[in-house]
Amino acid sequence: MSPGEKVNLKRALNAYTQGAAYAGYFENEIGQLKPGFQADLIVLENDPFELPPDELGQIKPIATLFNNQWVWVDPETTSINLY
Repeated sequence: MSPGEKVNLKRALNAYTQGAAYAGYFENEIGQLKPGFQADLIVLENDPFELPPDELGQIKPIATLFNNQWVWVDPETTSINLY
């Protein structure tokens, strides 16, 4: 990838959230964390905005919320109870 093809993290996350919802004509249902929207999200062990770009691929997920339900929690993470 050439430097001219790169996007910053905020823009990349927006493309996968609001941008994807808009492309699929679901922008009034998903893609944002706000009242009335379906909540699908992951909880990460680190804030991706606090890490250097070369470490982003090493962030571990801690939990997954799908269709407003917690569907997975890392069994090694005992300090969090999402149920």
